Amino acid sequence: MSEQIKAHRVEGLNFTRADDGQHALIRFRAKPNFPDGGDTIWLAFTNTMLPYLASLAVQALPQPVGGMTQDVPAAFSPDEVQFGVGPQGELVLTVTLEKGAALSYRLDSGQAHGLLAGLQAALAPETLPQSPPMGKAN
Repeated sequence: MSEQIKAHRVEGLNFTRADDGQHALIRFRAKPNFPDGGDTIWLAFTNTMLPYLASLAVQALPQPVGGMTQDVPAAFSPDEVQFGVGPQGELVLTVTLEKGAALSYRLDSGQAHGLLAGLQAALAPETLPQSPPMGKAN
């Protein structure tokens, strides 16, 4: 016997932080309105749960099948992409999306080399900027 799940359709959401500094508040606007005429659902999450919530939200998107050789059903255009070095010397990739959300990924050596190989394959050699010749130090 399948279980009935009561769900509410939403047409908008907003995010804010609670005054206690330990919780995030997400406000969902329901559509249609509730029987009492209200349309607001507030959910509070501890800050430690936010990475899991973000991961679940991404998993809810249509996922590519067969790696990057297939059409990607949901792709974002980042406002900014940055690379940095973390405290243990690891490569950190930060992608800033519209509305200011930023996701940072810690990449190990194998992942970093895979990223480099993918970027090199995507950028044909003729489109790469030519580096000036480097002189040999004596």
